[in-house]
Amino acid sequence: MHPAISIVIPVYNAEKYLEDCMDAILGQTFQDYEILCINDGSQDGSLNILHQYEEKYPAFIHVCSQENQGQAAARNVGVDKAIGEYIAFLDADDLIEKDYFEVLYTAAKEQDSEMVICSYEKFDNDGNIILRRNTKDWEVQFGNGLTHVFQYSPWGKLISREMLKKYNIRFISGEKMEDGPYGIITNSVARNVVCLDYIGYHYRAYPDSTMGGIREKGVSMSRMAQKFPLKGIEYAADKVREILGPEYDKVLEFCVLKAIAGFVFVFCKRKDKDTHKEICRFADHMLKDYFPNAGKNPYIKHKLKNLPYSHQMAVRLLVVTHRLHVLYPFARFYKNVFHRK
Repeated sequence: MHPAISIVIPVYNAEKYLEDCMDAILGQTFQDYEILCINDGSQDGSLNILHQYEEKYPAFIHVCSQENQGQAAARNVGVDKAIGEYIAFLDADDLIEKDYFEVLYTAAKEQDSEMVICSYEKFDNDGNIILRRNTKDWEVQFGNGLTHVFQYSPWGKLISREMLKKYNIRFISGEKMEDGPYGIITNSVARNVVCLDYIGYHYRAYPDSTMGGIREKGVSMSRMAQKFPLKGIEYAADKVREILGPEYDKVLEFCVLKAIAGFVFVFCKRKDKDTHKEICRFADHMLKDYFPNAGKNPYIKHKLKNLPYSHQMAVRLLVVTHRLHVLYPFARFYKNVFHRK
């Protein structure tokens, strides 16, 4: 008999927090699950810890090891091995509420949902809460029954495995920030998405975490493609168009350009000029080859409820500066004025 939930945990050098994460799962009020731990070439004691848990709970826990290929590849392996009705991604250093799976699974079944998203908080190593986010606040109505939730992290969700399998939705390996493209796809194609005003997921933010240092250090040109999901963004645009067709294209256009505007105006703020120029070239490419009529998109022109005005303005600036052929110089000007430190 297949479990209700397959929990996929990519593990890389997580020995310091791994036991806390595993114990948080094993202590759940909901017990119909399997745990798939993908050891991604850890060089510390993570694999030994995983084997100890696997030996103690062989009915629940399954460990798979591979050479280091990155978090995206590890998650894909977990999904391929999963047999549950829903997929739940967890990071190996994060924590969840005791009733996390019970709350999310109950909502999924009651509302016949292909994806349930809970609210979350981020905390530091001293236990201080540094961010709380109610996911319902990021559920944007585009009109004509079209909605999109701008919460792209794969954790904090239950996602239908059948949906992922049916549409062959994958993480793109070899790039950082792969959550964004994956979220664009899943949040677009999932049926009956449910957002919960329930803080069930606790994300540990620290310099060595996947995202914790993403804005802190510049990268050389040889590593630039690893820092920004350029292939992933193209993949997301192609995949959503393939699945949903032209009816969703203006929403897709806005979502993709919003992500790219984030790369250009925010995530590049501490990057070198060559890296910033390459990201701007990619933005120009997407606007020219994928979205040549973005200036006519009504969602770029008109205020969207629940979306911060600054986010919408960033998309407008991206489109206008591209049209005027001044995207890169404007992006550098913006960086120098607003991100001097």
